[in-house]
Amino acid sequence: MEWNWKEYNKDKTLFRSYYCLECKQNKPCGVLGTRDYCCACYFQIEQERAEEYPSYEMAYQRKVKEHRARYKQLEFLKSYSGCSHCGSLAVDAYELYENNRLVCQPCLAKKTGGSSSPISFSERSKWYRKYWGINLIEWLEDYGCLPVNTNCAREWLKDKGHLRNCQCLELEAQKLTEMFSNSLKEYQEKLKECACEKSEKVRVGSDY
Repeated sequence: MEWNWKEYNKDKTLFRSYYCLECKQNKPCGVLGTRDYCCACYFQIEQERAEEYPSYEMAYQRKVKEHRARYKQLEFLKSYSGCSHCGSLAVDAYELYENNRLVCQPCLAKKTGGSSSPISFSERSKWYRKYWGINLIEWLEDYGCLPVNTNCAREWLKDKGHLRNCQCLELEAQKLTEMFSNSLKEYQEKLKECACEKSEKVRVGSDY
């Protein structure tokens, strides 16, 4: 009998989808809004995320750091004159955001057989124009900063003096702190309804 790899992989994927991606022992019930993780693991993951924002001050400092990093990355991307080998202006998004490097995405994909999404300054400019209504070059060259979010950009479009009294970053940090605090309380309450099924078999890598 000929081995049916297609059916085997289908069953294998189906088997994996039944169990928590973290502990691989429980079948998630979905009461916390996810079928990828069992309730216990998902709650622990959310607790760890919340620990990154234990207070408003910590959340604000983190948002300031992220905001500055985004600005510097766009400035860096703007300076890219293109790949010396193929001439492409698209760089690898992962290399830019995680390693602060401008690596030609088409060349990387060709060399390694894989890469993350391509990103270019032209594409970013179009995105900011379409969704935020701003001229990215104008902000980088004339203002030396970026709007905090869409609402910040809209406020600036209505009132060019918005930047002088902008408190959008503070508001975003406050909302973030409250969101994590409230979601943990909500999840803790929902844990009482948990119906995840624990497997009797200890799962190992070969099961996947």
